[in-house]
Amino acid sequence: MEEEKKPKRRRRPVNADAPVCKGKTAKGLDCTHRCKKDKETGEYFEFCGMHNPLKEKKVKKPRLKVLPTHTHAPGERDPNCQLCLAHGDALDPWVTDAIFDADEDTRDRILEVKTAVAVS
Repeated sequence: MEEEKKPKRRRRPVNADAPVCKGKTAKGLDCTHRCKKDKETGEYFEFCGMHNPLKEKKVKKPRLKVLPTHTHAPGERDPNCQLCLAHGDALDPWVTDAIFDADEDTRDRILEVKTAVAVS
């Protein structure tokens, strides 16, 4: 079987006459990137695009977590309340009388746990 070789990526030509950036990396080493060229004057800047001190730093806005809330008063029912639909209404007085269906594996496991607790 012949394996297909991927074509080699062509690298951008390095602008050898551009000065090296005067910035420092996070490790404290000198930056190895070349300086950018000003489009208007044609002169080189002292820093690469990453270390340009004139460039404004992006400020990340803190994301506020949207907490779900009930859309109704306690004791009332709202069929569109997302919190009640997801977790059930804890303030419903009839919640203890609810009947839940479980498959046989779950029932067997519950009985095993109950007997283990009763024995110990």
